[in-house]
Amino acid sequence: MLKEKPIINISYNHPLVLEYKYLIRKKYQKISEVRELKSNRFLSKCIIKNVVNDEMFTIKQDVVKEFNETKNLTYLKCKELERITKEEDLEPIFITLTNPSEFHPFITSKDKKKFVRLNSKFNFLNIEDSIDESYININKIFREFYKNVKKRENKNMKFIKMIEPHSSLVCHLHRILYIKKGTYLNVVEKFNRIKEKFDLKECKLERLTDSKGSSYIIKYLLKNNKTEEIRGFDG
Repeated sequence: MLKEKPIINISYNHPLVLEYKYLIRKKYQKISEVRELKSNRFLSKCIIKNVVNDEMFTIKQDVVKEFNETKNLTYLKCKELERITKEEDLEPIFITLTNPSEFHPFITSKDKKKFVRLNSKFNFLNIEDSIDESYININKIFREFYKNVKKRENKNMKFIKMIEPHSSLVCHLHRILYIKKGTYLNVVEKFNRIKEKFDLKECKLERLTDSKGSSYIIKYLLKNNKTEEIRGFDG
């Protein structure tokens, strides 16, 4: 998912291009590695005792292993939510929220596989700031949408969240919401208001069949399989 993609019609010496290559090839992976190293140095000094059998042992952090465990737990959570929501007569909808144009340093091709030019609407001095702010902003947008939906008949709404970076590393958000049957059109109206208020373009909301909830989560979870991608995402 974090694999570098070719940049065309853009100078390879442009500061944003150079920063992008540095972030994706070095900085974020290094942040993950250093953080894990520091954690393990601390954990190596902590001895844990099993009070039942007096066994002594230490623990160790492994970012890649923990990420894969999180994927499995998320999948199980999704399956359990599907079971519960059937009992509560809820239905799943899938939403994608993408940050406005000013967060994105590059314009991509129609198939999203290449950066074709710099984005004239990019409103940050560097990519790293846009990445940091994109996470804050996309969560702020969702919180407002969530607050508007979680009222009255949807007080028992449940959800699963996935944050995913674009090829530029600027993040977007996926969620499966489990809403009360009969409220779909009302939720769509609130979603469209949020899109208009924050000038959102690459966003979508769709109704899912009960069987598609888990498959959507799996689709996005499985994008992070390679060690370097997990490291970059963690960083």
